[in-house]
Amino acid sequence: MFPAIRALKNSDYRLYFAGQLLSMSGTFMQGVAQSWLVYRLSGSATWLGIITFCTQAPAFVLSPVAGVWADRFDRRRILVIVQWLSMLQAFALAALVFAGMVQIWHVAAMAIFIGCINAFDMTTRQAFVVNLVEKNELQHAIALNSVIMNGSRIIGPAIAGAMIELVGEKWCFALNGFSYFAALYSLLRLKNACDLQEAKRHTRPSGMIKPIVDGVKYVRKNNFIIWIMALMAFISFVTPMCMVLLPVYTTEILHGGARMFAWLTAAIGLGAVFGALNIGDCRNKPLVRRSIMTSIALIGISLIVLSKTSNFTVALCSMFVLGFFNMSVYPRMNSAIQYVVDDSIRGRVMSLYVMMFLATMPLGSLLGGIISDLAGPRPTIFAGGVLCLGAMASLLVRHLRKELMRQTAPPKDKDHDGTRVHPPEPWLHP
Repeated sequence: MFPAIRALKNSDYRLYFAGQLLSMSGTFMQGVAQSWLVYRLSGSATWLGIITFCTQAPAFVLSPVAGVWADRFDRRRILVIVQWLSMLQAFALAALVFAGMVQIWHVAAMAIFIGCINAFDMTTRQAFVVNLVEKNELQHAIALNSVIMNGSRIIGPAIAGAMIELVGEKWCFALNGFSYFAALYSLLRLKNACDLQEAKRHTRPSGMIKPIVDGVKYVRKNNFIIWIMALMAFISFVTPMCMVLLPVYTTEILHGGARMFAWLTAAIGLGAVFGALNIGDCRNKPLVRRSIMTSIALIGISLIVLSKTSNFTVALCSMFVLGFFNMSVYPRMNSAIQYVVDDSIRGRVMSLYVMMFLATMPLGSLLGGIISDLAGPRPTIFAGGVLCLGAMASLLVRHLRKELMRQTAPPKDKDHDGTRVHPPEPWLHP
């Protein structure tokens, strides 16, 4: 029923999957608790955007360095170090809240610290998946990585919503700290996770600037990768611009509390799990193109519906649809890039992918918070939906124009072996 489940036949990947699912659940639990804590301390949508910016901006800056490290060093060792540092951050934040000393600048400082760590975590995890599975299982493993992310988005917020109401945010931070032990255990117990770089030690990058420049040049020469990254950047800008407002939307529009906020966040995660499991064949380029255009349109419609409703059930359904189509896009884009990239430069290319993701997410979050304080959450979310529909219309018109030009173009000369030269497929030249 779900082709992506095939990757779980790999024993190493099963272990990695379980450890990451538990750890990421703790991470999303902390994310909900942190958003609620920030809004409780400040009462400001702008501060919600600032904290999100503080989390994601450092990861954007450090991603190219992380990409070089992922190509130069053992990826598993990098991930182990990352888990220990993330655990330290979670326990430090928990201690501040337990002591009753936490202030908004403490949360911002911790957000910057975890943002630096996330640069190495996200980039290395993107490149590490190829060390766990065979290439014919790659797109399934990438899809299941999205399931990890979004299954955690169901489990973590559901726990956080109940815990915030019962015992406050502090225990969410503490439990997240303990959840990193699951990730550490799974990484240390992997048996057959080969370091594919060992066979290519002589090609490992030296220095720092030149390898980064080499990665940029590699991407610049590939129009397919550029097109994928541009679309990913657009989606990553629009959806966080609206999603950062969920605490404000919950309290001001739905008149709910922490539990309702957690349910809305979990609905996004549930939709995203089903979206990730149904990604289809990422090597079928026309299918990928159609699915991306459809997903952008339905993301826009779900945001417009969300902006117009005050009904919790309708909002919950909109969140599910948003999560489904938002996450049906990312694994397709990721898999399509991973299939065409050589492993010797995979870390650097994926670091640029992560960099584009992180460049647009904090800007969208920051802009969403500022616009919401000026105009309110409804107009901000509605504007995000209109942007998506406009982008889909632009893509559709561009594709139809290129297709018409291709069909009406006069036959070209034959090449040297007498074979007729066909116009390039529009997908390859967006």
